[in-house]
Amino acid sequence: MANRTKFENIYDEFRTLELNKEYYGARAQSVKNKLLAMDIILALAGSVSALASIKWWTAEICGVVIGPYLLAFGALVAVILGVVRPYLKLEDEHARLSSMQGSYSAISHVMKDVVNDIKIKQDVSEVSQAVYSSLRQVRGSLSSKEDSPENRKLIIKKQQEVLQRYPISFFYYPKEGDQGKD
Repeated sequence: MANRTKFENIYDEFRTLELNKEYYGARAQSVKNKLLAMDIILALAGSVSALASIKWWTAEICGVVIGPYLLAFGALVAVILGVVRPYLKLEDEHARLSSMQGSYSAISHVMKDVVNDIKIKQDVSEVSQAVYSSLRQVRGSLSSKEDSPENRKLIIKKQQEVLQRYPISFFYYPKEGDQGKD
């Protein structure tokens, strides 16, 4: 493998790890927001409908007393959410996504040390190569837990952020005459 290709492979792997870290972090936050929204709706549905029904218990709209309907509607929403929520398994999904984000954060952090070592030494040392190879194996062990199918729009958005944070100029590449090193 040409020396430049070795550098490119390491840098691509680093950016992929950064992408996965960002992707799973965003997905975990999204699920957390859904859980929070469901909890808020669940808490408000019963209490607000009870209060609204008391206030408008005898109020009429088009000759229909609305208080009992407000109470029934709020109770129905609370019951439906209370029954459906466990089957959605959002807590399990949040735990999986948070675990993935944490794993990719840890691997990416170590990989950034490899990238910094390469920039300082202007070469891929045996230690850096060994760490890189080990991290690829760890990353491979995470593949069974990854999203299937993945959120393509989110991936594209996060790719752009990672490429902006780590452009080609961020990395060290050997000059054309240095291709003999390997």
